[in-house]
Amino acid sequence: MANRRGFTLLELLLVLALIGVTLSLGAMSLQNTMARERARGAVSDLKQAVWGGASFAASRGERYSLVFDGAKTVKLVRSRDQRVVRTVELPDSVTLNEPAGVLMSFTSPGMVVFNPRVGRYLDLTVDGEAKKLEVSKIGEVRVVQP
Repeated sequence: MANRRGFTLLELLLVLALIGVTLSLGAMSLQNTMARERARGAVSDLKQAVWGGASFAASRGERYSLVFDGAKTVKLVRSRDQRVVRTVELPDSVTLNEPAGVLMSFTSPGMVVFNPRVGRYLDLTVDGEAKKLEVSKIGEVRVVQP
């Protein structure tokens, strides 16, 4: 038997196949993690938009509104001139289960006026799981399970 040096083609192909499978599993895991983080970030952005509306109203003495387009966009709008102050784009994994239009308004000194159709809870579906955002009269927001 001759003294062999190096690897056979079959051995190299097997190693490459194992590396490919490992990388594809890692990529799928990374995609799932990124989707979850995008959903978590969107909920956080929505909470910050509510808090920002109350803060702007208190500090600037103007009325602001949180407006939902009925699809995937929530905007914080200054009522005086309809200027958009902040926009929150919801990813596909997050659904806001509320009617289109004004969700709530913010008045000086930072008080929240709830739309009677919506109330103080914003209903969300995040990655297939129902959640509620509870908004206080001063714009504090917390996530509660239904």
